[in-house]
Amino acid sequence: MKILRRREGRVLSYAVRASLPLLLLALGCNKSPDRGSSAERVPSKHTTAFLFPSTSDTLVEGQTYTIRWVSAPGRPINLGAVMGGHDKGQLLANASSGIDSLVWTVPIGFVTGFGVSSSDQMRLRLEYADSLDQWVETGPFIITGAPKP
Repeated sequence: MKILRRREGRVLSYAVRASLPLLLLALGCNKSPDRGSSAERVPSKHTTAFLFPSTSDTLVEGQTYTIRWVSAPGRPINLGAVMGGHDKGQLLANASSGIDSLVWTVPIGFVTGFGVSSSDQMRLRLEYADSLDQWVETGPFIITGAPKP
């Protein structure tokens, strides 16, 4: 597996449609801010967040990566890809709640098929299959074409 520019322990985007307590939980706070607590860098096992890829990571077409996330137990998930706001399809649909990673080979032409050598506007979206209004996205990361032989 080849991972470039990975930042250890970094958690990405969080649910944007959440109440303040849920948002604080998603940010890793284990107590309310009025008790003087601080956010932890590692999410709890009930937080929904991506662990990889992170903002500004670079993935290469034709290479295999392990996409990792944490999500609430007992809830099926969907995982989709977006390039510059355009849907690139689902990588998982109505998957078991016990799944927390996906080994994914970036297809040749995933980005270069559009006539560009790379895109820095890639995002992954994780949503609960039973409630599509609850979701998180990665920050933008990069997918580039495979180097020419």
